[in-house]
Amino acid sequence: MVDVATGWSECAAILGRSHLVMEDAFRRILNRLPIPVLEIHPDNGSEFFNTVLLKFWKDVLKDRQLSRSRPFHKNENRFAEENNFSLVRAIVGYQGLDTVAQCSILNQLLDLLWLYHNFFQPVMRLKEKIFSPEGFYT
Repeated sequence: MVDVATGWSECAAILGRSHLVMEDAFRRILNRLPIPVLEIHPDNGSEFFNTVLLKFWKDVLKDRQLSRSRPFHKNENRFAEENNFSLVRAIVGYQGLDTVAQCSILNQLLDLLWLYHNFFQPVMRLKEKIFSPEGFYT
């Protein structure tokens, strides 16, 4: 989860995509957030956007807005996708998790990286893109 205004990031490793592990990860993250959640904007994936999790979000975050990404737009959640690389992939690589032990170790690592990432890393946002005549963004 990423707060768009501040860049505050929270991660949790999960094993599988069932609503039970997703709900557990969301509860873990919500318990640690230092700021209130005003809106949820999940990916369109069925692991994020299904009947059980919609009920979860409505029960846990009453009177909060829930929006949905447009189908077939990979960059709709660019803030979360940026952190997938800088906070997870750059540290542990692209190999998937296969065991409960691996998931547990990754969560322990993410608990330590959380402090470093949120308190000691600057948040930089792109101000504008300019398309050059050569076909490159500058």
